[in-house]
Amino acid sequence: MIIVKGDKNQGKTTQIKKIISYLLINNKSVSGFYSEKVLNFSKVVGYDIVTIPNNETFSFLQLENNKLLQTIGPFSMDQFGLAEGVIRIKKAIIDEVDFLIIDEIGKLELNNKGWCVPFEKAINEFKGEIIISVRTDFVEQVIKKWTLKNVQIINTSEIEFKTVFN
Repeated sequence: MIIVKGDKNQGKTTQIKKIISYLLINNKSVSGFYSEKVLNFSKVVGYDIVTIPNNETFSFLQLENNKLLQTIGPFSMDQFGLAEGVIRIKKAIIDEVDFLIIDEIGKLELNNKGWCVPFEKAINEFKGEIIISVRTDFVEQVIKKWTLKNVQIINTSEIEFKTVFN
C-alpha cells in the first residue's frame, strides 16, 4: 500500500498523475481514478473523477446541496460518478492490473461511505499495489481503520517518488 499524503490543495492529485505517467511509461498496467477540481473562474464548484487508463470524466461532487444524496461539506455526491469509481475498483481486481489508484480516501470512507466498501474489497482481494491519496490529517485514521501493513508514504512535497517503485 502506498499513500500519497498532503494537506488540502497541496498537490496530492498532481503527484498521483505524475505517478500514473511514470508507471505507464514503464509499461505497468494501471487502473482506477483520480479527481479533478471543477472551477468556475477560480471558485471550486465540484470535482470530477477521471478514469485510468481511459481518461473518461464523470461528475462526482457538485456544489449543489441535495439532501437526498451523500454529502461532504458543501458538496453532494453524484451517484453515477460514485458508481463509476466502484466499477473501476472492481475492474482492477478482476483484471489483475499492477496498480490500483484511488484518489482519494478520506472523511467519507472513514464514515463508511463513498469508496469504503470497494476499498475494503480491494485491500482483501487485489493482488497488485494499491496507491491512494489521503489528507495528512486522516493518514493515521486510515491506517488504523483498515489495519494497513507495510505502508509507504509519499509526501506531496517529495519529488523523487520514483525510489518507491524501484
